[in-house]
Amino acid sequence: MRSEEWSKIEELLDAALELESDERQEFLDGLDSPDLRREVESLLACEKNTNGFLDAPALALSADFFDQDRDERVGQTVGNYRIIHEIGRGGMGTVFLAERADGEFEHKVALKVVRRSFADTELKRRFRRERQILASLNHPNIARLMDGGVSDDGEPYLVMEYVEGARIDNYCQEGKLSTREELRLFLEVCRGVSYAHQHLVVHRDIKPSNILVTKDSVPKLLDFGIAKLIDEEQTGEHTRTEMRAFTLEYASPEQVSGAPVTTASDVYSLGVLLRDLLHGTKRSPDKKIASVELENIVAMARREDPARRYASAVQLAEDVQRYLDGLPVRAQKDSFSYRAGKFIKRNKIGVAAAAIVLATLIGGIIATVWQARRATHQARIAAEQRDRARLEAAKAARINQFLQSIFASANPHWYSSGFGQRGEIKVVDVLEQAGRRIDAELKNEPEIRAELHHTVGTTYLSLGRHEPAQTHFRAALDAYRGLYGEQHPEVAEALYYLAASVHASSDFPAAIALFRQALEMFRAVDPNNTNVPYLLADFSSSLNRVGERVAAEQAAREGLDLARQRYGDEHVLTNGLVATLGFLYMARGDLSQAETYFQTALANLNRTPNGKMSSPQTLEGLGNLAMYKGEFGRAEKYLGEALDISRQTHNETHPTHINILLWLAEIHYVQGAYADAEREAASALDLLRRSAFRKSQYQLRGLILLSLTHARTNRPARAAAYLRDALALLDDVPYGEKFASGILLAEALVLMKREDEAKTRLTQNYEYLARTHSEQHPEAVRARKLLEKLGAPGASAFTQER
Repeated sequence: MRSEEWSKIEELLDAALELESDERQEFLDGLDSPDLRREVESLLACEKNTNGFLDAPALALSADFFDQDRDERVGQTVGNYRIIHEIGRGGMGTVFLAERADGEFEHKVALKVVRRSFADTELKRRFRRERQILASLNHPNIARLMDGGVSDDGEPYLVMEYVEGARIDNYCQEGKLSTREELRLFLEVCRGVSYAHQHLVVHRDIKPSNILVTKDSVPKLLDFGIAKLIDEEQTGEHTRTEMRAFTLEYASPEQVSGAPVTTASDVYSLGVLLRDLLHGTKRSPDKKIASVELENIVAMARREDPARRYASAVQLAEDVQRYLDGLPVRAQKDSFSYRAGKFIKRNKIGVAAAAIVLATLIGGIIATVWQARRATHQARIAAEQRDRARLEAAKAARINQFLQSIFASANPHWYSSGFGQRGEIKVVDVLEQAGRRIDAELKNEPEIRAELHHTVGTTYLSLGRHEPAQTHFRAALDAYRGLYGEQHPEVAEALYYLAASVHASSDFPAAIALFRQALEMFRAVDPNNTNVPYLLADFSSSLNRVGERVAAEQAAREGLDLARQRYGDEHVLTNGLVATLGFLYMARGDLSQAETYFQTALANLNRTPNGKMSSPQTLEGLGNLAMYKGEFGRAEKYLGEALDISRQTHNETHPTHINILLWLAEIHYVQGAYADAEREAASALDLLRRSAFRKSQYQLRGLILLSLTHARTNRPARAAAYLRDALALLDDVPYGEKFASGILLAEALVLMKREDEAKTRLTQNYEYLARTHSEQHPEAVRARKLLEKLGAPGASAFTQER
């Protein structure tokens, strides 16, 4: 029977079952097709003769579904595999632990066998289709398909990778995993689900028992037995099971209602899974999720309307990763108007009854008019919500379609746009391709265009590529202004991200102007926005870099109060702001107070699981502090730890990594370890050549350090060449940043017998630091002392000290 015929029969059967027995005959007499009538009558006869089937205990009926007891199958051979023992059984079959029986190799597998009771021709065809689905999935977080076929007894079977491990919920609870560890495990599950979705497969039964965690802490998705092809309309085949098998607790509303199932259904199930992992249901039923942000993520994944959930498992994973990174998440609570509208839709009778009672109390025409106006208002709200839901669904589908076409460039197969590139395309290549196509392909879709520009911009920013990030943030800002006008939370957020990228490229005055504009807008239209404390942290840093110390401290303390209220004392953002105050005190020369702040931030972070991975900024501050105090061993220790963390969390061309490498080079140079200093400075310059940070303060410092190490090791010609390159670069470095290496530059000039020029540049350096920070800034103090020594006739401060 064709699937469309069966669908028609289902509809007719459902309609007939709603009728009383005496009405059914009239209904059947009205059917035009004798074939359809015959099928419906036969199914109604089956229903009539069930004799309480649904009321019987499930265990009492199990023998009707399975041909043999579990012990009888031990030792039997199915295909090339010998059964060892049963692992588990479900409604349509049994899973056994088995081993190869033909002697080719020794290997244990999970053997899934469909019982003969269900092995009709149609099911065999679907089973073959399932095998094709599983064969297309090759991912470390998905149990692999190894073999399959039909046994001599006519039983379809699949041979799967045997996964030895614990259910993911038991693994988390028995291992007493922290919230951050649970989230990292959950991210791996999302990667497996996302991979399946990219291969156009929906799992449809994601639950803890279908996810096992191995002894190596790798989660594996099992049982794609009721999986569904996303493009089934295109292939002309429907791979859904007619019994609509699913686990009610983890099933999406559309699965339960029998509506079409999409990738959004798996997103819903992932949301339920995340909720259960965070609540720790077995260990502590009353445990609350630790963060409002996490509650919002779970709530968004589990929204009743599929169009209002995350558009994909990738988006869900991105929000979880943003939480782990201490960044604001995209998920927000439902508005009151949305919840009210949904309540009314679900409770039409109750609302109508309440309206009647109210109308009776108020009486007459007044009540009638009020009720009419109320109904009109609610209808308008419902219409707007429906329109918005349709727009959101269309937008999510369009974004998903666009991203799939972009990421296809990483697929090396012949049918993909990435054919010929051997799967070696880089992330930056994909980003550049996406950036070129956004405006061209989405010219008439400004909201989608804005979101994609924002996403590409944040990715560039995380890679440390500030100029292309700014290009995309400006495009997003223009699009949001066109959509919402000048005053809107989306516009404020776009301004903030643009400001952050400008700050990262060291144009601090421009960044400050953008930060101020974004902060004023947030305070006017959305004062509780999650971006505000993050904005204040970055704003304070920019203010400090231009010497606005009072404003910088005010912004940092305001941000710290908000972060503590929202996230607590141990959050990454909270302690980032504590460290920011440490840098502010260091700039004013109060090294003791600065160290107190740095040590407080480091201690708080170290109390959290893997918190140290978020502390390179704090360690760098402690390293700088130790260097200024002459404690070079401590400085090297802190900066070495910061570099190790940076290697794990950043790309090697990221500015944070390069900056720490240059600090280490300077420490080694001061200690006389010239070979180490030269190697580190040369490595930093090599990384800069492969990044977007040429003509920056980092390149200037690297050239000066190489000039110094060559001069100290009797290679004057090379030292002079590096110094010449450094001086030529000075005019291209942002004004304030050129003074960051002022003392090193002065020493290099002295070693090249250019003491007058060294004195001039050192004077400029001192005056700038004293004006923008304070005369007690550690670099200002060093500059002043060296100026005093350079002022002595015939004296060379550096050659005397070294």
